[in-house]
Amino acid sequence: MARTIGKTLFVVLSLIALLHVYWGFGGLWPTDNVRELIDLVIGDTRFEQMPPIWMTLIVACLIAAAGWVALEKSGVTSFFPKRLISLATWCLILVFALRGLSTYAFVSGLRETSPYASQAFQRYDAILYAPLCLLIAAGFLFLATRKTR
Repeated sequence: MARTIGKTLFVVLSLIALLHVYWGFGGLWPTDNVRELIDLVIGDTRFEQMPPIWMTLIVACLIAAAGWVALEKSGVTSFFPKRLISLATWCLILVFALRGLSTYAFVSGLRETSPYASQAFQRYDAILYAPLCLLIAAGFLFLATRKTR
């Protein structure tokens, strides 16, 4: 079971990382123009353009690294020390859980009252981004609490 969850997390996070690479190089999917993409994935109407490529690629690398941690923690691979992978796993649980919960906690109230908040982002955040982050956190929590390595 742990290997399946680890592989699933790796695939999901790899796809998200690849999407960030695509955006970094100017891709617009799932929208038709930069303005709509900013509203959908950044959520702040003050932005006039997407973040620079270097920043987007750093985010993509961090997301891909999280996928690798899932493979390591599930026992699919074993290149890094166990303690490092355990620490990284708990950090990822915290990061993804806080990101997911922030949508439903006090931060969402701040976003909803902000004159700069994109309604498209808020809608997708509530139905897709935040639940996905919480599922990823749950997957890492499962791996962290199982003796897999």
